[in-house]
Amino acid sequence: MKTNILSVVTLSVATLFAGQAMAASSMNTPETAQEVRTELLQAVQSGDMLAGNNGLQLNDVRPDLYKQPVAAITKSSAQVRSELALAVKTGNITVGESGAQQNEINADKYPAQPVPAATYAMTSNVTRTIDISPGA
Repeated sequence: MKTNILSVVTLSVATLFAGQAMAASSMNTPETAQEVRTELLQAVQSGDMLAGNNGLQLNDVRPDLYKQPVAAITKSSAQVRSELALAVKTGNITVGESGAQQNEINADKYPAQPVPAATYAMTSNVTRTIDISPGA
C-alpha cells in the first residue's frame, strides 16, 4: 500500500514539474499585438492563408492575385546560349505540344544519342558498369 501511494505521489510531482517546464518554454517569447497584426498583414498580402477547408492556401488557389517568388539566376547568358546551341545541334528540342523531340521525329538528321551504361552495386560493395547499348 505504501509503495502505491509513493508511486502516485512521485508521478504527480513529475507531472507537475513537466507541465511547468512546458508552460515556461512557451511563455519565453510572447508576441505583442503589433507583431501579430504585422504577421497577419504579411500573410494577407502574400496569400499565405487558408482558402477554406480544403487545406489549400489563397496563393495556391489564385496565384494570379499574388506575387510569385523570383527564381535565382544560376547560369550566365553565355552558358544558356551554349546549351541551346548544343540542344539545337543534337535535336534535343521539344517540338509542338506532343512532347516529342526533334531528334526523335527526324532521327536521320541527327547523330545517334549514346545510351547510358547501367550501373548496379554488388553486395560486396563493388560497383560494376554494364554496357546495355544495342549490339553490345
